[in-house]
Amino acid sequence: AMALVFRKPITGVLLDGLEGGVLDESTAADILTNLSVHLSPADIFFLEAANFNLEVGGRKCLEMVKFCLHGAGLVRLRVPSFLSDQQPGDAFLSDIDGARALSALKQAIEDAKPPPSSITEQRSVLILGNFMSRRRTRQRMWARIMRKNKNLLDRRLRRESDGAMVSVPPLEAPYRFHIFLSHVWNQGQDVMRILKLRLCELIPGLSVFLDVDDLEEGNGANALDSSSLVVIFATTLYFDSISCMRELLRAAYLRRPCIVLLESDPHRGGLGMEDVRERLKMGYESILKEGTILRAEMDQWGFSTSPSELYEFIFKYSPLVWGRLGPYQDMTLRLIAEEVLSLQKPTYVLGELATQYPTLPPPRRGEYHLFCSASNLDAGKLLDELVSELHLDEFRWSSEIKDLPACAFMLIYLTAQTWTSGEASTKFAIEVERALELGTHVILAYEAPPQVWGRPNTISFEDLRDVTPNSLLQAGIYQKIATPLWGGTYRRCSLVMLASRLFKAMSLREDQMGEAQWDDEREKLDDAPRPSTDGLSLAPISREDSGSVEELRSLQVDDHAVSAVHTLNAHLQHRQELAEDAPDWMLSMDFRATRQAKGKEHSRGAMWTRLRG
Repeated sequence: AMALVFRKPITGVLLDGLEGGVLDESTAADILTNLSVHLSPADIFFLEAANFNLEVGGRKCLEMVKFCLHGAGLVRLRVPSFLSDQQPGDAFLSDIDGARALSALKQAIEDAKPPPSSITEQRSVLILGNFMSRRRTRQRMWARIMRKNKNLLDRRLRRESDGAMVSVPPLEAPYRFHIFLSHVWNQGQDVMRILKLRLCELIPGLSVFLDVDDLEEGNGANALDSSSLVVIFATTLYFDSISCMRELLRAAYLRRPCIVLLESDPHRGGLGMEDVRERLKMGYESILKEGTILRAEMDQWGFSTSPSELYEFIFKYSPLVWGRLGPYQDMTLRLIAEEVLSLQKPTYVLGELATQYPTLPPPRRGEYHLFCSASNLDAGKLLDELVSELHLDEFRWSSEIKDLPACAFMLIYLTAQTWTSGEASTKFAIEVERALELGTHVILAYEAPPQVWGRPNTISFEDLRDVTPNSLLQAGIYQKIATPLWGGTYRRCSLVMLASRLFKAMSLREDQMGEAQWDDEREKLDDAPRPSTDGLSLAPISREDSGSVEELRSLQVDDHAVSAVHTLNAHLQHRQELAEDAPDWMLSMDFRATRQAKGKEHSRGAMWTRLRG
């Protein structure tokens, strides 16, 4: 095996009669095709370390053994019977005319050595293979670099006016940073890292201050003096931190523009606007007491304020929300970047969901796109908002229960009143169960995060499960991922996301229904009674025999089908002529290739399917 790996010349020495046996091809095949069984673990480890495939290498070794057994370079030695029980060695060879054996062995090795031209050719092949391997590696690396560059270009921020990429605005003294990221480490360090990386992808060259990267000494408030925009990541622990309150007060003192970024997940410190008001007041009263360090710094600045004034200052601009879904993150990043690009707004990012207009596939004849129950409170208002905002004039939906079988999907708009409205909720649960029995696909949507937007009747998804009927939970109503709907500036993005999921599911359903309908038609054709096959055998028809064609015409088959039968008969006649001298394996391969042709099997069933069609 190692000789094959290193391409060494190989010759064979056959000792007949040793241990009373003779080497044959069956024994060699049994050993070499099961190397993993006959080799020791150390040998297997050594061969695998040399990149030797046991299965492939065993077959090559078997071919070499067969070549040696039948080759002219084989040295055949007959072991005397009285020495068959001894171990071979120098004395053993001398006892059986060792000089003649060694001479024959040396001559066989000389004959097995490849000529110099073969060695040169093999070396050239190895050099060329090494060169091509390095070239393919460079090409793959270059392709990865090009894909990465293309992805970076696709994520660049562009102007809507001309589609050109925005340019980073210059910084004038005393500014050194475009954006200052203010956050508390325990709840915002990972989010701020993502925010900085994504902002620098949107606008290469943008200078963003992040304390773990840019703070060398002192506190972050000193770097805030040289920043033009402050992003405040307001979480539950933010207003309990002295450093964060110092940065907030310093921004208010310098009148720096501030954008409040709210966390959407309550488990990660998410707050609503009213929660921020309360937390700000509590933090202000506890940290800015008389005699505290921060209070002394404010006195040095000559600045005084109140919690209500701070609240009005930081919410001068509409707050933004950070979520875990890509479309919402893209919109948040774009809105933050636009505050820096005051003269280049409005902007967009390629592929951003908020700027797209979903295409609506037409419904099937007599069907509706969606069923919206009248018992599902506010669901009709959501659909009206969807149609008016995205201009879906061809969108057809019904609220009549009799139209449920004709609807492709059913909308379930989850609010605090969906399962807690008494008789209306009971009726709606019955309609949902009916839709699940009919196999109607369900589209779920809910308002989130409820603590941020404060829309009426909103509820968290965790609390929603507690009030959902058990029958629907057992039926798997929440197996589908619900679409979270955001408010404010994110409302259109939410509606586009809902419409995109709906229309994507519709397109997939159309494809599945098309395939299912085609399978049903094929089953009907296969089960249909076939006409008489008298005279219509698919065996080749001789030129003198035209009865088959006349029979086809008597069955009122059109001329196209008759022409198809002529073509098929000619093909079969040609195959019969070729098969007379062809070996069996070639004929079987040709038959399999013909049967595996894409949708064009030349079989009786396929031919009759065409004729019936």
